[in-house]
Amino acid sequence: TDLDMTHRTEGLDLIREVKTRYPLMPVILVSAVGTFEEGAKAQELGATSVISKSRIDEELEHLYASLDEIFEQIAAHKTLKSKVDQLVTDFKPDQAVKIEEEINQLISTIQYDMALKGELFEWISRLKDLKMASDRAGFVQEVSTDAGRESLAEIQANLEKEIGPLDEFDPETQAILLAAERMMNDVDPETNTGWARNLGFSYSFAVENEVKNKIEKRFGKFIASDDLRGLLPKLYDGSLDNLSLGLSRYFLLQKGIADEITQDLVRQILERMKKHGMKYKADGLKALGVVVFLFGRNHRFDNLGSPIEINSPLNLRGLSEPETNRLAVLLVRLQHIRNPFIHPEFSEREKIGEMRKLVVECLGLIKKIENQSNR
Repeated sequence: TDLDMTHRTEGLDLIREVKTRYPLMPVILVSAVGTFEEGAKAQELGATSVISKSRIDEELEHLYASLDEIFEQIAAHKTLKSKVDQLVTDFKPDQAVKIEEEINQLISTIQYDMALKGELFEWISRLKDLKMASDRAGFVQEVSTDAGRESLAEIQANLEKEIGPLDEFDPETQAILLAAERMMNDVDPETNTGWARNLGFSYSFAVENEVKNKIEKRFGKFIASDDLRGLLPKLYDGSLDNLSLGLSRYFLLQKGIADEITQDLVRQILERMKKHGMKYKADGLKALGVVVFLFGRNHRFDNLGSPIEINSPLNLRGLSEPETNRLAVLLVRLQHIRNPFIHPEFSEREKIGEMRKLVVECLGLIKKIENQSNR
């Protein structure tokens, strides 16, 4: 794109819009009038490279090199995505280690494309979570039987002052929460980063397990329903691999939502739902956040002249619309807070402390959802 077209900042506006709707699409700014500050702003918005027209002959070699590098990164990204998707379906620890090394190598080649780098860090986080999930039974047993500073009874009593009786939660949620609380008391996350990651995973998994326990049957029925098959093409445009125009515009109006539940995140989830059909499972906090927001409340918007309605197919009785929005945002934020690329400014101790606050609030909201037997 150029910088100054119909108005001075149109190029920057275009970069912002493209990177909002297509975060992984590479963009190069070519301009004769841009200042250093505008070039820096373009790269801040996600431009892969900035080329000056006044030195175009000198810059051409750099342009071609940039394009070659972009194409190589896109090809590597596509290959790694297939490998990660396969591991999600069939996790193999040894293979995960090799793929993580490949992801780190690709990250080291990326200078300005923050969206691509962020997604790659998310993949690494996902692989580590899969490894911990496969080991969690032994991990919970180890922590629960270890002699900590406080007995589990004391830890439970203190925790229940914040979230109420633990027996209102799923047994697995209870066990992993208690394990996390014991670690929180006994381990300094700054000096033991391995345990800090286990602690972060434990808190996250406790929330993920509890949300699934509340919505899994309802979502399972919905994912196999004719209602979804009729609705999905109105939300996701497969020819563009993006949200429908109506849903995209609707998201721009969702104040307090779009910063966490981005259009690209929603696109990814809807694309997977379309691809896997009734076999799709909402695994991970981000997927659950999108599902809760899209299908846990009512939505009405216009798509190319046709009114679209989503009438809370998950029927999350017990939560108001603002509470449903809040839960959806918190689920995604809880995953984001663990990503060192998204929040490098947080120390491990600050990250765990913030995560625990989110977990307490999440569980308080999930607890309000009426059990399916009450329907």
